Amino acid sequence: MAVDLRGHGMSGRPQEHDAYNLEAFAKDTELLIKKEFKKPPVIIGHCFGGMVGMFLVAHNPHIAKSLILIDTNYKPPFYSELFLKHNSLKYLLHLFMHFAPQRHMKGHIDFKNFTDSSDYDMRRIMSDIAHVSLKSYLSIIDNTLMYNGENLLKKIHIPTLIIEGLNDSVFPPKVAEELHRRIITSQIKFIPGANHILVLNNPQSLEKEIYSFI
Repeated sequence: MAVDLRGHGMSGRPQEHDAYNLEAFAKDTELLIKKEFKKPPVIIGHCFGGMVGMFLVAHNPHIAKSLILIDTNYKPPFYSELFLKHNSLKYLLHLFMHFAPQRHMKGHIDFKNFTDSSDYDMRRIMSDIAHVSLKSYLSIIDNTLMYNGENLLKKIHIPTLIIEGLNDSVFPPKVAEELHRRIITSQIKFIPGANHILVLNNPQSLEKEIYSFI
């Protein structure tokens, strides 16, 4: 089951800033699992989805059979530190977020248009923002800037697979290794030549690792 998280796809886009914190995303997923699955499923999350998955499993140890984390981390990327160090950047973010429109493109993104894209492909990023809405997109960023789930990792005790692209510049391999060290039930697999967007660029290699783990 592929989930449209709040603010994405066909799901709603709340106006409230706090509606986009990790707890809200995790609660949505928890309710969906309890409604749609008779047995605990395997939860798979890429990037922000992986952060939601870790938060959910740490707070609900029996909600999933296992966990697969793809190019993710327990805290936001390195560039979030710029916002925390420079109040002017954080002020601008809050200013843009306050006046940003909630309008968005309907439906789902056709990701076939973005295969072989780089980690910071502006065309893909602008498409993401257009479909999520600028207000929701900035609210998600702001809610995760100061997030640090380090203390939650010791609460994850289900089998966990960490998949990492060796060319990922958003969450580099050393980040995945640190995540692997902190989740005691985890194993780690590296995909050579893959960047942060391996879900689009390396689907066959990703599929092979997922099915092997399952």
